[in-house]
Amino acid sequence: MDVAFLLNYFTTAFGFLVAYCTYKDFTSFEDSKSKKFHSIFSIYTNGKSLINLKQPDNAITCINGLKALSMPLIILFHSFQVTVFETEELRVQYDDIKFRLLLTAAVLPTETFFVLSGFLSVKSFLYDDNSIFKLLKSFYYRYIRITPSAIFLMLILISIKDFNGLSRIFESENQNCKDYWWSMLLYAQTYVNPNQMCIGPLWYVTVLMHLFLVSPVIMFLLKSRAKNVRLAIMGVFLVLTYVPGIIEFLEVGSVKLTTFYVDTLTRSYPYLFGMFYFYEFFKVKEVSEFGKRYLWAITLLTGFITAIIIFAKSLKTVQLFNLFLIARILWPIVICWIIHACHIGCAEMINDILSFKYFIPLSNLSLGIYLVNDHVGHYILYDVLSSMEHFGFPMKAPDNAITCINGMKALSMPLIVFFHTMQITMFETGVLSNVEYQFIKYRLLLTTAILPTETFFVLSGFLSVKGFLQNENSVFKLLKNFYYRYIRFTPPAAYFMLILLSIKDFSGLNGIFPAEYQNCRTYWWSMLLYTQTYVNPDHMCIGPLWFASVSWHLFLISPLILLLLKPRDRKIRLMVMGIILFTTHIPGIVKYIEVGELVNTIQSYLYVETLTRSYPYLFGMFYYYEFYKIKDVSRSTKLYLWTITFLTFIFALIISINNPMPMEPTSVLFLVTRILWPLALCWIIHASQLGCGGIVNKILSFKYFIPLSSLSLGIYFLNDHIGHYIMNDVLKSVENEGFKTKVVALSSSTYILATFCGALLYLCIEVPFYKLARFNIRSQFCVSKNPKVFDDKI
Repeated sequence: MDVAFLLNYFTTAFGFLVAYCTYKDFTSFEDSKSKKFHSIFSIYTNGKSLINLKQPDNAITCINGLKALSMPLIILFHSFQVTVFETEELRVQYDDIKFRLLLTAAVLPTETFFVLSGFLSVKSFLYDDNSIFKLLKSFYYRYIRITPSAIFLMLILISIKDFNGLSRIFESENQNCKDYWWSMLLYAQTYVNPNQMCIGPLWYVTVLMHLFLVSPVIMFLLKSRAKNVRLAIMGVFLVLTYVPGIIEFLEVGSVKLTTFYVDTLTRSYPYLFGMFYFYEFFKVKEVSEFGKRYLWAITLLTGFITAIIIFAKSLKTVQLFNLFLIARILWPIVICWIIHACHIGCAEMINDILSFKYFIPLSNLSLGIYLVNDHVGHYILYDVLSSMEHFGFPMKAPDNAITCINGMKALSMPLIVFFHTMQITMFETGVLSNVEYQFIKYRLLLTTAILPTETFFVLSGFLSVKGFLQNENSVFKLLKNFYYRYIRFTPPAAYFMLILLSIKDFSGLNGIFPAEYQNCRTYWWSMLLYTQTYVNPDHMCIGPLWFASVSWHLFLISPLILLLLKPRDRKIRLMVMGIILFTTHIPGIVKYIEVGELVNTIQSYLYVETLTRSYPYLFGMFYYYEFYKIKDVSRSTKLYLWTITFLTFIFALIISINNPMPMEPTSVLFLVTRILWPLALCWIIHASQLGCGGIVNKILSFKYFIPLSSLSLGIYFLNDHIGHYIMNDVLKSVENEGFKTKVVALSSSTYILATFCGALLYLCIEVPFYKLARFNIRSQFCVSKNPKVFDDKI
């Protein structure tokens, strides 16, 4: 019988069984045998047990934290290994890092699981030592807990040839499972076929099963002996675990991975140590002060050695391995002592962290995560990430792209979302009547709303010059740029406006956006003409579209400003730039003279006025036009510009934190920061292109910022409305928490949902209409044969 058919048949039948049992379990209220049977396969009952955060009174709760925190390290190593394996260049470049991660993020975390398994096995065997039947039952339970999941995963790997595109990923495991399925079921593959395992991560379960089988024998040897004899037996066993590695090292001068990594005897050291510690020392309730200091010193030393292995780049491989052997000997002592210290109450802070109740479900899932994480990582790398480009998400920037811009956009958007959701939370919780919270809102308005949107204006001005200079000799190309710009913004905005107009028919939603519903009916035309910041600034159809309106106005006048600059001498150009930049501040100055308060001037006039918000856009234009072409910048100039950049971000940080400065001095500091902000951003871009951006450029050029950068327009359009929509549900779930918890919960959930909805808007509306516009122009006038997806991503 074909394995794929068998898998499909089994999965379908089992799915019906689970669905039926879940339904019967959920609807039955009688405590009968049928109820108990239904609960076995019920998602309802099993799901409740998974997320049950209550522990027995005698539970060692810190173990949950040790398991939950070890698993991400193992996933980190597997993910790193999968990524580096892709190219020969990466394998050579990151070979040293891979070895360090193998020792610290793969071997030591799995050692933690071995220690915990040995530790807990003694606890169960001590309770069942008077009954052979209970002992056999423990073996049976152990086998049944692991094997069905492994069989299901094996069937998937064997039948994977029939799944489109996946067979190339797991081709070797597909064949291994066909040839050695029996050794996997007998948990003998680490000896029978160590280099051709059916399911690679199952080596851990295989070794664990072997050790679990010999545990009663070891317990029997220890039980009736005197303490000195027991300690001697323990020492002999622990030394024996290193014998295979020592022999191989003496014979060939090195230790193979199969001998060190998946061999039962070699990996038995932490398991046996966990057994011995529980049997001999865990019952000790009072530890002397000297003993505590000694054990904490060992713990700190082990952590220090581990840090050296990770970060000391000057050490050679042999030196790293010698340090690792010391750390591996000490590691089980550290884990056992942490558990012991938490249990006897002399490590309260560590116990509070490791006993965090939300580690319980993660601890329960650790085995399943370990079995599937490697395969999931391969699948994501080969299929999901590569398919993002086919769906329209750019994952690779062009060779001449300014890559750090993607990071600036991707990192600015969460700040804007945070301010919008904080504003919603303040309004709903009624804290705005408090003067302290009014000041907090004002600070965050300056640093998480105005400055991040200034970032987008700077980037728009910077890139607009690049586009206009390429098309400066063609009026048609200039008009084409305006057309593309309009088509980029308008279809998503029009679609969103239609949603708001039809929202009266959606149950419960018309109560959330009644003002915008009426505004869209009255002023839909001003939105499509991008004049709502002048025609109806207080009755906008889509509030966040003020940014697109202002950006569109500035984009229209950009060619005129460039025309003023083009034929001039450099000094005249700089003077014209200075006059234009100073002009952008005149409305604010006049407003301040009229009002007499800087705070009210900033809040009422700075946010949506085109002339007032034109300063960063124009600065970005002028910097690109005048300075970006300079390739040789003196050392003193670099130092001066980096100092300004550093001070600008320090000023922004001072404004955002809860400092004792009153509102007026805070406003003055913000104005200084706002003047310097475009210079800081332009210099970061310039420095990145000159090769002196350092770690700043590496962070901002992280390739996964590219899709987030592409989604920034959709996220900006949607985040405020999504925040209002999900506000009631999110705030209700954390109604007993503090204000900060509510803000974090709402902002994180809003950003995730806005990103998802923004992706749909990008794929279904934004990109298709933009490509259609380009196709029409190209087919009619034959302007370009190979256009890029977006000339201007701002």
